[in-house]
Amino acid sequence: MDPLKVFATLETSLSKAALQEYLCKRGWSVDIDTQNILYTAFAVQLEHSGDELFTLRGEIPRTDDLEDLLAPLISTLYHEQCHINLDVFEEDGRLIKRVQI
Repeated sequence: MDPLKVFATLETSLSKAALQEYLCKRGWSVDIDTQNILYTAFAVQLEHSGDELFTLRGEIPRTDDLEDLLAPLISTLYHEQCHINLDVFEEDGRLIKRVQI
């Protein structure tokens, strides 16, 4: 099965390094070679895209429990009081899930 695509924008006053450190303190890790942010089931690339804006891009495995799979990312960023828009897409571009916090 093809993985699903994840794209998110988030707004936070944290720098990229501070955001990575924050995530690492909450069970995430950063791959030094790829700069991917890793959590048990998936990896996302964090990119600075503006003053207080970041994008997250990556793939997640297809699952019946999409909510459970996304919960760690959403709850971690929610507690940091980031503004987040997260979309999950099929390989062909069809929107599967949208979360706005």
